[in-house]
Amino acid sequence: AERLLSEIQHLSFQFDVLYRANGLGHLKSISDLSVLTSKDPYKIAFQVSKRAWVYVFQVDGKGDVFSLYPMQSNNKHQKNPVAANKQVLSPSSSISFYLDETVGRESVIFIASEHRNPDLEQLSRELSQSRSRGLKVQAKQQNTQLQQILESRGLAGVVEDKPVVMNVPWTKGETLSVLQKRLKGLCQGCTYRVEFQHQ
Repeated sequence: AERLLSEIQHLSFQFDVLYRANGLGHLKSISDLSVLTSKDPYKIAFQVSKRAWVYVFQVDGKGDVFSLYPMQSNNKHQKNPVAANKQVLSPSSSISFYLDETVGRESVIFIASEHRNPDLEQLSRELSQSRSRGLKVQAKQQNTQLQQILESRGLAGVVEDKPVVMNVPWTKGETLSVLQKRLKGLCQGCTYRVEFQHQ
């Protein structure tokens, strides 16, 4: 029999980057073979097995890092810690992200921990503020620091479990279904990375 989650030190989680080609048709899960364009809307969807602090970042083809959860501009609806077994969509259930014009290999990085990471939060907040104020030198330094922090964290040793059907509110009045991977055994503060090609 499987051990109860309370008996092990690892979080179990469901995490996906979901998109619709040109905003139409079926919902798809991004994989390392996926190719997206700037016309493809996408969302981050996740759920943790127990209360946790969750941080999601995107690194574009130039190496610029952006926070997808929690977003500095959306703190009202995106809060840490995340409650156990609560489905979270970012940016929200009614709006989606779009890629900019920077093409190349991109990655979405997921970090979950039972403990808050104030250093990561502060650096992410400062980078967002520097960009909004047009402070390019500071933003570049902070971006490099954030890259180094993300790269220094070990990749999570996760095991893929049976996929589950997830219903995702996509726009107002529209809910789509997708098979979502369920991953077990995310080590504390380690990263889980999804990569795709932006062209």
